[in-house]
Amino acid sequence: MPLSRAVQGHIHKKANMILRSQIFPRMREDCHTDIVRYDELAIVYGNYLTNKYRKPHLHTMIRSKLRLIGRLLNAIKNINKTITDFSSIFQPKYYDEVIAAVNKVAILGENNSYHSPATAFSYGTLMKKCAKLLVNECIKKEDEEKLKKCRNFQSIIEEDFASSVNKTVEENQKEMRRHKKVNLPTMNDVRKLKKYLDLNRNNCFDFLTHEPFNFGIWTQLSECTLTSVQMFNRRRAGEIERITIEDFKSYEAINENVDSDIFNSLSEENKTLAKQYVRFEIRGKLGRPVPVLLHLSLVSCIELILNKRGEANVSTENPYVFGLPGGKEKYLKACTLLRKFSNLCGAQQPATLRGTELRKHIATHCVLLNLQEEEVDDLANFLGHANKIHKEHYRMPIVTRDIVRMSRLLERAQGECNIEELNHVDSSVVEDISANMNGTHQITSSGIHSTPSIDNNCRMKRSVSPTGRVKRVSWNEEEKQAALDLFASHIQSGDLPSTSFCYETMKENPVLRNRSPLQLKSWLSNQLVKKKGSMKRRRVSTLYWSNDEKELMAKFFSNHLKSKTLPSFTECLQAIANNSILKYRTKETIKAWVFNQNRKL
Repeated sequence: MPLSRAVQGHIHKKANMILRSQIFPRMREDCHTDIVRYDELAIVYGNYLTNKYRKPHLHTMIRSKLRLIGRLLNAIKNINKTITDFSSIFQPKYYDEVIAAVNKVAILGENNSYHSPATAFSYGTLMKKCAKLLVNECIKKEDEEKLKKCRNFQSIIEEDFASSVNKTVEENQKEMRRHKKVNLPTMNDVRKLKKYLDLNRNNCFDFLTHEPFNFGIWTQLSECTLTSVQMFNRRRAGEIERITIEDFKSYEAINENVDSDIFNSLSEENKTLAKQYVRFEIRGKLGRPVPVLLHLSLVSCIELILNKRGEANVSTENPYVFGLPGGKEKYLKACTLLRKFSNLCGAQQPATLRGTELRKHIATHCVLLNLQEEEVDDLANFLGHANKIHKEHYRMPIVTRDIVRMSRLLERAQGECNIEELNHVDSSVVEDISANMNGTHQITSSGIHSTPSIDNNCRMKRSVSPTGRVKRVSWNEEEKQAALDLFASHIQSGDLPSTSFCYETMKENPVLRNRSPLQLKSWLSNQLVKKKGSMKRRRVSTLYWSNDEKELMAKFFSNHLKSKTLPSFTECLQAIANNSILKYRTKETIKAWVFNQNRKL
């Protein structure tokens, strides 16, 4: 059908080839499409969009913008019969009709709220751009009268549209976001989906490796691999489904043979991880490069998919890893596949297993790990968005943290608590959340509050956790000793182990089987805080300068004392090496002594 429409060529003569062959033939045949098909300004706008957005996957966006023009033009024609085409509405006398048509298309209710606020907002941008294009056309045609009217219309819309439409849109969208309930996927459902994908992917891989080629099995392997890559990396669907063969073949790995210096500097735990994964970059949102990590098992699957492309009749001109036969721009759709597999894997709430929800899931649950600011920045960069977007849009509030921690702070402000400030995370709150992580977190779009934790001596109003009754088990001596022995190196270095390392270590040590990785990390964090606190409380004895030392220093650094300059660290070290009387001094203390003497002089 699209091909026959392209052949018929029912479109304005100014339309370029992309509009004729790819945009309009695939548009829905109705009054909104028909009215823009022969409208000169609408076609000029369409040509502008196709020249600006040349990627084939953006054609859907171009079609939607052209249909927006059609909907507005039909609405304003019903209001004012004298309007003939799209360019004729760019006159100051028709501005009120334009606002009325926008309100009609976006469905402005009796309570002065839009049913479709995004549509109303889109018309502001669209009208301003089309006005600029019309100005260019008038200049080309030397139509001074129409040019003057269009510029006057531009002045009005620039000044008035923000207050007439956009302000209401902003209020509506804020209210909708505030009332929107978002259910994040549970860890049980995430595990079920992963297990389902791994099982099917391995079965398909074994079949294609040992049996004759089967197109259905090859397609299923491609689908499972694509969804596995998206799920592990938490990437946007469009980014993953359009991975090119060139991008994939540029992957990098770290091992003994490549970057041996870097590899040897890693810890044993990091060496194990480095051997299991490869990394490459793809095009992300707004053209920014974003990384993708692949386990070696996924690399093997993708290599098999590419080796069988010829037998699957995929075009050699198709640049995509997950390309399909039938054209050079055909590929699997990640969004559709994730919806399909979430229903097949047996998840309790399959509707929560979606791309955006999975991205919000990792951003939200990383709050529980108390990441440092640079770690949050790294996560945001890996997910392909700015740190501000990560915190304001992807990181969802956790109700438990707000209720438990903020209620304690507010009770204290009313004088209901007699407590001391603590410098470490309230582990009881973390354990409550950890114990209930398998439940669904229902959240709103308000911000996250992070407050100092309060001592358990605070008089609490509630007797159970707000997420349900949780039985807390104190750490026994055997568990404490096992944790201290197993993670002695981390405690010594002052670094927390990764969650995966905690999980693997706990599997091998049944003493810790009743603890979760998050509880273990929380306990270790508290041990580090105690260690730092004891070090701060340790009394530091001051080593006063003797008269002999002072005389030697004054003689050795006489030139610096006269010129009131500071010696270099090399000179300080030389003074220590040449004079045994200074053997208990450091280069920093020597430099500080000279500095203090210069201040006194």
